[in-house]
Amino acid sequence: MGLGVKRYPCRLTLSGGGEIFMNGLLYIFSFTMGLVGGSFLNGVYYRLPRGCSVLRPRSRCPHCGRQLTLLELLPLFSFIGLAGRCRYCRRKISVHYPLVELAGGLLFVTVALRFGSTPATVAGWFFFSLLLVISLIDGKYKQIPNRLVVVGLAGGGLFRLSRMVLPAAGLFPTGAWPGALGGLFVGGGLMLIVFIASRGGMGGGDVKLSGMLGFWIGFPGILMTMFFSFLLGALAGLALILVGRCRFKDSLPFAPFLSLGALVTVFWGDPLLRCYFKLIGW
Repeated sequence: MGLGVKRYPCRLTLSGGGEIFMNGLLYIFSFTMGLVGGSFLNGVYYRLPRGCSVLRPRSRCPHCGRQLTLLELLPLFSFIGLAGRCRYCRRKISVHYPLVELAGGLLFVTVALRFGSTPATVAGWFFFSLLLVISLIDGKYKQIPNRLVVVGLAGGGLFRLSRMVLPAAGLFPTGAWPGALGGLFVGGGLMLIVFIASRGGMGGGDVKLSGMLGFWIGFPGILMTMFFSFLLGALAGLALILVGRCRFKDSLPFAPFLSLGALVTVFWGDPLLRCYFKLIGW
C-alpha cells in the first residue's frame, strides 16, 4: 500500500564514468538552478506581501535604494564577494537572502536525487519552491497569499496533464486525477473541520494550502502529510513553550509544518508506511 511515488535515483557507480559525469552535471545544474530560484523567491517573499510586482522594478538595496547590478545579484556569490554589505552605503545585507538561496540550491539537488533526470524533477522544483516561499511568508506575516495557492493548483494541473505526452512525468505529482481530487477535498475538508473547531486557532489559508497539497500528493498520501504536520507542529510548540518563547495560548504559523509534512511524505512516505505496517504485523 504505497503512495504511488516510485524512486528513480541517479546512482553514482564506479563502473560507469559516463554515468558519474552525467549525474555530476545534473547535480551541478540543479544546485545552480536552485540558487537562482532561491534568489527569485527572496523577491517574492519581500514584494508579494507588500502588494508589489514580483518582476519589476529590478532589485534595490533596502537601505539606500540604489539599483543593484547583475553582478551584485549573483545568488550567494555576490553576498560572499561583498562581505555581506551593500557596495554603495556599506550597510549590512540580511543573512536571510543567502540562506534562502542556499536552501533553494540544496532543495533542488535533493529533488534531483529523489527523481533523477525525469520530468518529475521539474515538478518537484516547482512544488517545493512554492512551499518554501509560502512558509517564509506565513512565518513572518502569518498569512498565505491566495495567489500562491492558485499558482500551486494550476501548476499541479499542468504537470498532471503533461503525463499525456511525457509518461515519466507521472512520477510526481502523485497518482492520477481521482486521487488528486480526493486529496484536494480530503485535505481541505479535514483542515476545514480543524479550522471550525479551533475557533480561529487555525487560519483559512491553512485550509486552502491543505487542499492544494492534497491535489499534488493525492489520497491517501495527504493523510500522512497532515499527520506529520500536526506531529511536527506539536513538538515545535512544546519546545518553544519549554524555552519560554511562546505561551500555550499562542498560535504558530502552520504553513511551515504543512510543508515539512509534505516533504516527509514525498521523500520518505513509502518506506515509513512499509515500516509501520511491518510493526503492526500487516
